[in-house]
Amino acid sequence: MRHEFADASVTFPHRTPMNSKTDPTAQQAVRLDELEQVFLRENARREQEEQARQAAAAQLERALAAAPEAPVKRSAPQNDWIGVPPQHWRAPHPIGSTLPGPLTEDEMPPGVQPDPRPRSRQAVADVPRLPQGVVLQWPVRFHAAGRDYARLWGANVLLLLLTGGLAWPWVVQRREQFFLRNTRVAGHALDYRLEAVSLWPRFAMSLALLLGVAGAALGNPRAGLGALTLAALVWPLLAWLKVNQKVSAVTWAGRRLWFEGAWHGVYRALGGSLLLALGGVWLTALAWDRSLPVPWWAAAGAWAAWMVSMPFGLWAHLKYRQEHLRLGPFQMLWKVNRADFMQVVARTLAWSAMVGTVLAGVGAFALALMLVWARMRGTGGVSAGALSALGGVLALAWLVAVVPFARARATNLIWSKTGNRHMRLRSEIPVRAHTLLSLKLALRLLLTAGLYWPWAVVVLRRARMQSMQVWSRVDVDVLLAHWPTWQGDTAPVAVSPVSVMSDEAPSASTLQQHSGLHRVRA
Repeated sequence: MRHEFADASVTFPHRTPMNSKTDPTAQQAVRLDELEQVFLRENARREQEEQARQAAAAQLERALAAAPEAPVKRSAPQNDWIGVPPQHWRAPHPIGSTLPGPLTEDEMPPGVQPDPRPRSRQAVADVPRLPQGVVLQWPVRFHAAGRDYARLWGANVLLLLLTGGLAWPWVVQRREQFFLRNTRVAGHALDYRLEAVSLWPRFAMSLALLLGVAGAALGNPRAGLGALTLAALVWPLLAWLKVNQKVSAVTWAGRRLWFEGAWHGVYRALGGSLLLALGGVWLTALAWDRSLPVPWWAAAGAWAAWMVSMPFGLWAHLKYRQEHLRLGPFQMLWKVNRADFMQVVARTLAWSAMVGTVLAGVGAFALALMLVWARMRGTGGVSAGALSALGGVLALAWLVAVVPFARARATNLIWSKTGNRHMRLRSEIPVRAHTLLSLKLALRLLLTAGLYWPWAVVVLRRARMQSMQVWSRVDVDVLLAHWPTWQGDTAPVAVSPVSVMSDEAPSASTLQQHSGLHRVRA
């Protein structure tokens, strides 16, 4: 049962089915000083219901044993949330995964204990769901303060300067731990458990590729093109490793998340766009060399084909990523087709074109003023430096106006369509308000010469996190009981439940931590 605070009282919502005609908002209000008696009465009622259920189950079992055996009629499998039959197969453990293994007792968050007997718990077919139509809404809470992140950001910048950038893995670890530990879902905090040394292989490989391409390009342009081609062919593997590490390092209530996508899935998703981009680079370089008979229209055609293929490649990559995420025993599905994704791309292109048109008019007006000023001074024209500065300001303004718009729409589409028949996510970032907030923060960054950056990051993160919700047909205690804290080297499955409820009456502070949980209509 979930508790919700309203001033000095605790309310116990009834488990009213969402399709019922009764009033779902009827509640019983109890003062905090009467909470212990209410909790004891509720436990007694639960015990009576459990005894009645066990007696009914035993009676049914005896009746079935006495009845003659009848042929079993198998019904068609129910469709999942996405509308396809449920998948029972599971991919093998990802190649090269850096999953650190089970959490130790010291790593567990407060109030969560590791499973003392993991081998005694057997796998079960499914996790029990709430009655039809009953849905729980778990809001995401973000509690970080800008001044706290400012101190961490300053220390990270100093650490990078002193080590010449070699402390990047530790900077990433400290940053992720700060943000995740200040994020709570269903009253339980997230955490980042990956050691900094596990980030070193990806960091070293990225640095080696960058230095190799730069060195080869300085020595010989064609050697640089060859090195760039090799680096581009390795890049999808680095992208897969990043997703694999980032997901498997996150824990919720002491339980690790999981990513089960294989590395070759990234190549299948992005291979076509990557080859077209490499073709555009090579044809442009060859057309630049006038000694070779390569026309410019060939390079232009390759780049045009790449621009057309990019949205489809990005859609394929997101589908691969979202459909290989696992929240414990639940494998996620992604209900976004190409038409839905292309609609977001079209809106983003239309917004960027409109912003570009407005900024072009502003730039033309600014250029006219600069020409008038130059004529008044008798210089005869506008310097190249002034033109470059004007172009840079306009480009930065275009990015500030377009990127938040595109990110808000993409986030809403990606995460609102991620889920399954047990649980789904909801992202409702207000696009207009988010874009205006980004413009306001950009202005503050300009006025403070960039020193407002930590506060701006926290403000944007809070706006995005608190616009997300988790809609679940599984009670949080039931999910935790079927999701073990121990983690092997294979994808997690639902296991026989253990109690995660305390035998003592909850304190007021504990109830306050869970006050964000409430039931909503589906």
